[in-house]
Amino acid sequence: MLVYREVTHTHSYSCSLLQRAIVLQMELQAAEADYKRYRLLQQSEYYAHPGPRARTILDQRAKEFSDKERHLKQKFTKCFNALLELPHLSTYASNLDPDADTKEAKRYMTEIKGWIAKLQPLVESVVEKATAEQEER
Repeated sequence: MLVYREVTHTHSYSCSLLQRAIVLQMELQAAEADYKRYRLLQQSEYYAHPGPRARTILDQRAKEFSDKERHLKQKFTKCFNALLELPHLSTYASNLDPDADTKEAKRYMTEIKGWIAKLQPLVESVVEKATAEQEER
């Protein structure tokens, strides 16, 4: 049986992982959009015939965008895999013994169960969306 302290730590870890995954996903989308815009800019007529020095600078900048995107993809994949390894969120609350804790712990547990019930569909949708995006790549 999980101890109250372990449950709150695990819950906190799950929330921080989920938050990090969301932030990384947003950063990754922004980086992908930046890289796509830059590639379109490079293909424009304005940059059609750059000199050797300009080509070097343009290629270096494109590599920076590409490296940033690749780095964010790696970080997101690592965070996503950590989320997948977590047990189902409702197991945290179901393993608590409310009779062993104080009145405050019982109130807190009720709040957590409600919050987890509301959060679970969101977590599942994020996981399904990220899985689908990873399968497309």
